[in-house]
Amino acid sequence: MKKLKVIFDNNSHIAGKGKPILEIFSNNVINLKKFISKNNINERVSSCFTEIIKEEGIKELQRRVIARYHDVKKSAEAIKGIVPEDFISELNEGELKNKIEEQYDLKLKENNIEIIPLPSEAKILELSERALDYIPPFEIGDKGFKDTLIWLSILEDAEKNKDFDYIFVTGDKIFNDRVKNEFKAKLGKNIHIILPELIEESLDEVLDLGIGLEKAREEATKALKLDESLQRKLEKVALEELAQPTNALSLIFYSGGENNKWESKVVNLIFKDANISIKNKTSADTFEIEATISFKPKYEKSENEADQSLYGATRSNITVMSMYNGDRIYYPISLKKTFDLTYKKGKGFDITGSGKMYPDFPFTINNFY
Repeated sequence: MKKLKVIFDNNSHIAGKGKPILEIFSNNVINLKKFISKNNINERVSSCFTEIIKEEGIKELQRRVIARYHDVKKSAEAIKGIVPEDFISELNEGELKNKIEEQYDLKLKENNIEIIPLPSEAKILELSERALDYIPPFEIGDKGFKDTLIWLSILEDAEKNKDFDYIFVTGDKIFNDRVKNEFKAKLGKNIHIILPELIEESLDEVLDLGIGLEKAREEATKALKLDESLQRKLEKVALEELAQPTNALSLIFYSGGENNKWESKVVNLIFKDANISIKNKTSADTFEIEATISFKPKYEKSENEADQSLYGATRSNITVMSMYNGDRIYYPISLKKTFDLTYKKGKGFDITGSGKMYPDFPFTINNFY
């Protein structure tokens, strides 16, 4: 069973500046925990920060709280004499920083976050070579020291945990194709470097959860039921096949003399409903599907009222043999036919194949043997 580590960069794991600082983590982290729990994949997915990401996150949150503290002190000057003078002076920066660190560690436990340690001494020795050759994440201009520590931490962890796949969540463009290629060359597999908004979609794809396929199925079903042009095409294909003299239905559901087949009485088919299953995902927005379409047949007027009365009749139990009595024709109340379709999101459908058709008679067939 495939297992996965999801590693957050600093720009994707701490709470945004508009949120209360003590929330610590961003919605990306919180929502991932909910997604893992909802889909019962706790044993397959680990949420992770590297040690440098953790320390950088704590420092950033501490800077924010100290900045807010100084804003409050300035504001207190405006209301001096209204509130006690020691109201603000009771606080100090050291206590505020400690509070942030304590809260950060608490949130780590609440969200089951794994901390990937700093790279070993052997890996650290690579830093100078990477810096001199500007190997990403190092950049020209001597940028990228922290990013390189993060990257070396990920590489070393992946070397120790070869049974895991890796997703790195970041908006930093320095983690480009060159770092992906390095990971592939050293580990023999890909690392998925994604934006935060693609976390759930990527987990679904990497772990083959089928969530995206179900959403696509629901979307395709809705689109087909609204696509009147496609419905007319499906009706036409089914009607043309029904009129073929070698129609397999004639062999299975033959109901009288050669001139008394119910199929020959059908003058039109009207789309009623669709049931869709996804067979394959060929690209990010294209799917191969099998659709079972229900049609309501419209019959030509019959001179025999007894024949016509069976159309839409209440179901009753009769034997197969009674279907062959005399020249009486039993009319199906609906027809179901399978089609192979290609569905492209936002573009619509193409008919790629035509399958079997099944009639639905107004009675239950018993005693077949």
